[in-house]
Amino acid sequence: MNESEIKTLWAVLDTEGTVVSALYRFLLATGQRAGETRMAEWVQIEGDPWSIPAENTKADRSHTVPLSNLALSILEPLRGLDSPCVFPSPSPMGRGPIRYLGKTTSRLRRKCRFEFRVHDLRRTAATMLAQLGTIEETLRKLLNHKSGSTGVTAIYDRADRGEDVRDVLEKWGAKLERTVGG
Repeated sequence: MNESEIKTLWAVLDTEGTVVSALYRFLLATGQRAGETRMAEWVQIEGDPWSIPAENTKADRSHTVPLSNLALSILEPLRGLDSPCVFPSPSPMGRGPIRYLGKTTSRLRRKCRFEFRVHDLRRTAATMLAQLGTIEETLRKLLNHKSGSTGVTAIYDRADRGEDVRDVLEKWGAKLERTVGG
């Protein structure tokens, strides 16, 4: 997505329910996978950071995501909902997380009048972070991708990069807020 499309989507999300709006905005603000984000529970987000358990990640390893001021503000309206899930399903059939985003994404595409998939939010965040000068290892850490380093670098580079991830997410959050006019 380009900045114009981000701005359009953000405005369209104002016409959606609280949970849907927050989920799509949170995906864009954090760059995390939709499946992992949908499963988030409040016990994993006791303030900051968000601790995703290994069993909820594609990579099968726990993942810590620092939450920017923007991400925290997106979550705020959800705190009053009576659910252990951060993004509870609006279905009257259960109290679990949102399960399927296909129909919602189709509806959003029609309203936005451009094509995108949920995964494009993650890709957009990663692309914008790279454009902001984020180094590859920090981006990998944020996206919970395995390090591509081999040889000497793989053996000697043991940097955690947690503070680097926090810094780039704050920069991305600020840019995102400027983009959407908030």
